Amino acid sequence: MAATREMIAIARRVKPAQVTLVPEHPNELTTTGGVDVVRHADL
Repeated sequence: MAATREMIAIARRVKPAQVTLVPEHPNELTTTGGVDVVRHADL
């Protein structure tokens, strides 16, 4: 999950056994929609 206040608040509320914080930038390919491996096969 992104290390944003919103996501950290969700993790604190849900209290999962483990959380992985991943540094992200809004312009990254995978930030909002994951990776479409067929569409981006040339990467």
